[in-house]
Amino acid sequence: MEEGLHQKYLKYKEMKKNGGERPIFKSNAGLGEGQVPKGTNVMGPSVSHNQSGINLVRFQETLNKLKDYSDMNVNSTPEDIKAKYQNIIQTMGLVNNTPTYDTLSKMISSSLHEKNPFPGTIGGTLTGCHTQFKGAEMVEPGCTPTCAGALKANNDSPTCPHKIYLSEPTGQGGFHLKNLFTPSPSSPSSPEGNEGTEGEKFKAYVYVARSKDKKFHKPNYDERSLQFFEKDGVSAIKFLGYDATNNVLVEVSEDFIPMETLYPKKATHKSLQQRKSENKIQRAIPKEGGGLDTWDRNTWIIIGIVILLVVGFVYFNR
Repeated sequence: MEEGLHQKYLKYKEMKKNGGERPIFKSNAGLGEGQVPKGTNVMGPSVSHNQSGINLVRFQETLNKLKDYSDMNVNSTPEDIKAKYQNIIQTMGLVNNTPTYDTLSKMISSSLHEKNPFPGTIGGTLTGCHTQFKGAEMVEPGCTPTCAGALKANNDSPTCPHKIYLSEPTGQGGFHLKNLFTPSPSSPSSPEGNEGTEGEKFKAYVYVARSKDKKFHKPNYDERSLQFFEKDGVSAIKFLGYDATNNVLVEVSEDFIPMETLYPKKATHKSLQQRKSENKIQRAIPKEGGGLDTWDRNTWIIIGIVILLVVGFVYFNR
């Protein structure tokens, strides 16, 4: 039934192109889970109040107004555009897990989908799960940079079970870390429901940008960056390169790396320093029972021999 709505809309577009009058479509579908009760105003005052509660014409008009802003960060858009964006998000949440969701998702994709949507933009958030990545088989379904935190492509689309971060070098030896997504069972279809449970531990995919040598490398995070991940509930990290221009993912680490092993060199260095310091202290302090360690006994024997030689030399040359 809901696919019929999409076909009606296509007929409407053809009729409008030929100068026809804009009709108001009504759905004969029964009220299903997630659908809006009769009389609910979802897409503005001119929405047709019927059993589905969604006016496809008004929905498309809203998408058309968002198209010119699809490559902009949501927070950088004018207030009226933010409101229209939120309207789309709320509508998709209302029809989640119903046939209407798939119908509206197809309309969103055909209207706003770009070849290279970027996470955090209007186009990325609304259509990121429609983007195909080379190398996507290296991550679990729904965990690509543009899909995690975006509207799912259809009702059958899985939600990523891991945290997702973008890691970009700052140019001063540091890194800018952006949390794109945290799994949450509250609202898997909506980017608004991405706050994890306090104290819950997650594995994480960290997507890294190219370095100056045009290659992807595992970031050498300092202690502050590692603490950021740990405070954010991350237990292990898998690093992947993210080529946003060509929609390509590159494997940087073969598997998830536990947080405690991300800086082994630093720990080893500290332990060696501690060992050297402890050895110096031990050589300077007599052992239990008043005895000296082997190095100190040999030293005193040598000193004694030297003293005897000096005394003998002085005695025989008087």
